[in-house]
Amino acid sequence: MENTSTSAFARLLATENIRVRHLADAETASFDVVDRVLTLPKWKNMSENLYDMLIGHEVAHALWTPGDLAEDGEHLAAAVEIDPDNPMRAMGFLNVVEDARIERLIKDKYPGLRRDFVSGYRWLWENMDLFQSVIEEHGGVSNMMLTDRLNLHFKLGIMGILSIPFFTDEERSFVSRIEVAETFDDVMDITRDLYEHEKNAMQDRPGTSDGKEMMESPDGEPMREPVQNESSPVTENIMGEGLDQFRDHRSSHREGTATIPQPNMDKIVVGVDEMKDLLAHPRNRWTANSIEGERDRQVEIARGTSRVRFDAWVRNEMKTINYLVKQFELKKAADEHQRTMITKSGRLDTVKMINYKWSEDIFGKNMIVREGKNHGFVFMLDWSGSMNEVLEPTVKQAILLCLFCQKIGVPFDLYAFSSHAKDTNGGWFPKYEYEDPENSTISKDHWEHQEGEDKLGPFQMLHFLSSTRKRKDLNEDMANLFYLAEAAKGRWEPPADGGWGVGGAAHVHDALDLGGTPLDEGIICLHHLLPEFRRRTGVQVLNCVILTDGDGCSNLPSTLYNPMLRRNFGDHPTHKNPRERPDSTNSLLLSLKETTGCNLIGMYLFGGRNPANCYGWYGNGDSYWQTDEQKTQAKYDSKVWKKENFMIATGPKAFAYDEAYIIAATTDVLDEIEIPEDATHTKMRNAFVKGMSQRSMSRVLSNRLVDRIAC
Repeated sequence: MENTSTSAFARLLATENIRVRHLADAETASFDVVDRVLTLPKWKNMSENLYDMLIGHEVAHALWTPGDLAEDGEHLAAAVEIDPDNPMRAMGFLNVVEDARIERLIKDKYPGLRRDFVSGYRWLWENMDLFQSVIEEHGGVSNMMLTDRLNLHFKLGIMGILSIPFFTDEERSFVSRIEVAETFDDVMDITRDLYEHEKNAMQDRPGTSDGKEMMESPDGEPMREPVQNESSPVTENIMGEGLDQFRDHRSSHREGTATIPQPNMDKIVVGVDEMKDLLAHPRNRWTANSIEGERDRQVEIARGTSRVRFDAWVRNEMKTINYLVKQFELKKAADEHQRTMITKSGRLDTVKMINYKWSEDIFGKNMIVREGKNHGFVFMLDWSGSMNEVLEPTVKQAILLCLFCQKIGVPFDLYAFSSHAKDTNGGWFPKYEYEDPENSTISKDHWEHQEGEDKLGPFQMLHFLSSTRKRKDLNEDMANLFYLAEAAKGRWEPPADGGWGVGGAAHVHDALDLGGTPLDEGIICLHHLLPEFRRRTGVQVLNCVILTDGDGCSNLPSTLYNPMLRRNFGDHPTHKNPRERPDSTNSLLLSLKETTGCNLIGMYLFGGRNPANCYGWYGNGDSYWQTDEQKTQAKYDSKVWKKENFMIATGPKAFAYDEAYIIAATTDVLDEIEIPEDATHTKMRNAFVKGMSQRSMSRVLSNRLVDRIAC
């Protein structure tokens, strides 16, 4: 189905929160009546009517087919009751009768599905050799066993697609009984009689022969008696075999479905106070105790000089922050105006009463403003080594957004995901498994009930900033984060101003150093952090902003089961990115949006000149120089990039976000807009435009971001 959620459609039909999964190796649609799981193959090029028909059929099973198991725990109790010695054979007969009943019931319950069933079966008859080959193999419909003819009658005959003959009153009685079957008990009674009928017919006529008596068809033409040597219906599973050609056999980077792991948040989140201590006392496993005091002194000096740069940067960025605030307030005012309703009160306005002779507007008015929505923000920052070149501008962008939140008085939290983790005793210098697999001291309790190849490693969520902190403490926390961004780069490249101060050095604690990219793990934790943030703050519009380069390193498959929603993500055609390849990160982002109801925004800070080099974020994921059209588009995008310092990301990595941006990371912010004393009006305008273009966030991006979040 295009532009719709198949899972939601199936649940609405079933009127219950059934689990829906799409599997590449599933042959056809099926419903597990015991575990309440609807399985759909990964179909491609299938008509919408046929798709809806197959879903409607399986949902009908969910509504009306009982799932009681026999004592053996393997077969349905109904099949065992009919034939204890061969329940699988009995299941074929039971399916034929039950399919006819539930398809009639689902069409009665949802009349709109009638057209889908007619169109679906007619399309199968006209475009696929599903039924014809079986009919031809048996020498025509008339030579097939009664159960197969009943199956064809209730799939094709009642649609007017194919005429199905029935030769005796007993056979026609089965048609009449199935047409009025209402309950599963009716189905059981019919199936018992049909099973017995076919068994007797097989014993009376164990095989075909040329000496069979000729019978007359309903139109008077001579024909042979029906063949009765099949042990079970041959048309019962014909749909599953024939629809295999529609299956999408392309696999993603890992086949199978994994359940989204459950994180132990108290073991994963590192609080602000603990990080302040780590920042003030940088340690690593190779640091000698004799120089720890000297390092602390150097860091104190370095943090002091960094704080000067931070304060200067904040002063420069206040224009950007104030512009964001202005646009946000204008948007809120416009929204409030839409929510304002003026009504007459019914009481006389003593001021307007003097106008009663020429005006009927003499009554007082009430102005009613419906309550608006309050906002909140949760930011997640990529604290990995691949972000080294753009970490400083990315952190500045994050701090700028937090300052914006502080200015407008909305709650916010900022986390960063890190691959560093504690040991089993709570210390920060574990012995990792790659160092010594047998004697590793890495903590094992970050995740619950993990095993096999889906196992995730330990990691931490660093809680850098929170609006719950006092204003003075929050400003210090921002300055510390600013210092860390400088220090991460300064370990390899000294600051442009000539150093860290007298005796200062860019020392960072191991726990706060850059590492791997547990992006998927961070998104999993957001499944729990965002609901807790909403509960704690009471916000209605929850914005989640992720600043990353978009390359995780987990081993999760692309199809993931969310136990909170009891549904899969990544297994439906609409879950594929522009390159038609689902991946675990996009699946987790889709799951996050549906679980939390957040407004999901992605930001990628790019340090290059050509945005077409942002692989995965730009275009559709293909090389931008492949066609003349792509070359032309790339040239146009490059001009927009130079002018606005940002562009909308449309690549595979941006697929699951509500909106994602590629933002220039090399923009230099001027202290002031320099205007010569003898400047003409044109020169003053050009200088102002140039100065505004060198702000960390352009006005176009500011307007677009506000439009996205102030809804």
